[in-house]
Amino acid sequence: MLFTRRLVVASALVVVAALVLLTGAPAVAQGQGATRLEGAWVARVVEFDGAPSPWPFQWSYVLTPDNSGRAASIFGNVDIGFPPTSPLLSDAHSPILGRITVTGPDTIAFDSYWYGIKKEVAPGLDAVIYIGRAWGDGRVLGPGKVTTTHHFEIYLPAADADGDGLPDSGAVPVKTFTVVTMDTRIPPVR
Repeated sequence: MLFTRRLVVASALVVVAALVLLTGAPAVAQGQGATRLEGAWVARVVEFDGAPSPWPFQWSYVLTPDNSGRAASIFGNVDIGFPPTSPLLSDAHSPILGRITVTGPDTIAFDSYWYGIKKEVAPGLDAVIYIGRAWGDGRVLGPGKVTTTHHFEIYLPAADADGDGLPDSGAVPVKTFTVVTMDTRIPPVR
């Protein structure tokens, strides 16, 4: 009798574990469970330094998850950059590179970098005119929707004295600002 009861309990646990493994990934991807970092996204700025955004600044990115789905690499592009009156104008932007992690049931944190490029500073030579960093956190609002707060830091190339492509520890940004985006997964989850 005791053996039969243990066998029933063990079998039930195996069935529950199998169901979680088989149904967990689709449910997570649809926003029905724990946050899983993956997919292609568009981030549209809705707020700039605490006020409605005065221009349609946006970027797109892809999250490539590790095996857990709780951390991912970020690879993206600036689609619509700084306005024409900005002192941060560049001829081009490098891709956005970064890392994002799940910090709670519906929260994330990230850190990312990109470079403002000036084309043809000399024949056939482009140059980095600034290093951009954005870090912050976000909240999952529902399937395919996240609101994210980005703290931007802009550094001059001289802030990278060791030449590793990142601002050195203790470097002071020449410009900082905060934006809030509404991030939407492509295709939108309905």
